[in-house]
Amino acid sequence: MTDALIVTPVYCTPQNRRFPLLLQTVYWAQQQEGDFQHVVVDDGSTDDSPEKLDYLAERFPRLTVLHQENQGSSAAINAGFEFGMQEFNPEFVCYCHSDDVLLPGSVSRRVQAARTARTDFVFSDAYMFWEPDKIACFRSGSEIDDPFNSFEALLRRKVGVNYSTMLWSSRFFGDLGGFDPAITSAEDWDVTLRTLKQLETPPAYIPQPTIALRRHDNNLCEENTRNGTKLDCYKMILAKHLTGLDYRIELAKLRVKVLLYKLPESVKRRLRPLKRALCGPGRRLEHFTFTDQLDDIDYSALLN
Repeated sequence: MTDALIVTPVYCTPQNRRFPLLLQTVYWAQQQEGDFQHVVVDDGSTDDSPEKLDYLAERFPRLTVLHQENQGSSAAINAGFEFGMQEFNPEFVCYCHSDDVLLPGSVSRRVQAARTARTDFVFSDAYMFWEPDKIACFRSGSEIDDPFNSFEALLRRKVGVNYSTMLWSSRFFGDLGGFDPAITSAEDWDVTLRTLKQLETPPAYIPQPTIALRRHDNNLCEENTRNGTKLDCYKMILAKHLTGLDYRIELAKLRVKVLLYKLPESVKRRLRPLKRALCGPGRRLEHFTFTDQLDDIDYSALLN
């Protein structure tokens, strides 16, 4: 049995220029400690990244690459999980998006926390940093004593769970049904809501960052917001849990959020310093030395 499975969904195109960021994701995943396997699911990329990924898989024994037609990140994560369960029989499963970076010791710390707490679900604090200036924001999570009450709070976005830091027992994740393939945006929120609703014991919370979340102009979140996909998915997620007036109130709040996302880029750039300075509840700006390490590596050498 393998301790942990890391799944990374990726969709590279000549326009989104995702592959250089994916190289960083792969590199830092391979630096993790302990017994793990990393499965990258190529979700129908249209550039030359599939061939490059196959080369990387030959170079790194703990990296496996799957290729499939484009079905969205939820279906890609599920495909990676199903493959990993058959091939590696992991005790735990987590995911890392193709533009984020696992911090040193990320996986082993979460695995140890799950075992110590005897829980099926773990999450932690995180760093978020903006390209190209590498300004970082600390995002804290929240202790969860009662999963159901936290589900209600998360449904109204009043409790902090850093989605990409989540780790599940493979048994629980399988019983959960993985990600909902119909939800192609805000899928992290959806799977967390369903996790808290089904969880019988409190999760383990690590009050330290285990992952660095990257924000840049080609974030899929931005595209999904502009083309209406995110709002459509918000509606589907809310409809799973709310009806009537409660549904309409929460949807109205999310419509405002989407409208703010759709502000012209020139306006958002002017607002970013204020946003970073405020950071919001549970967030603060601080020096993030790991971003210095990110720039010290010649990732293109991985392909030589």
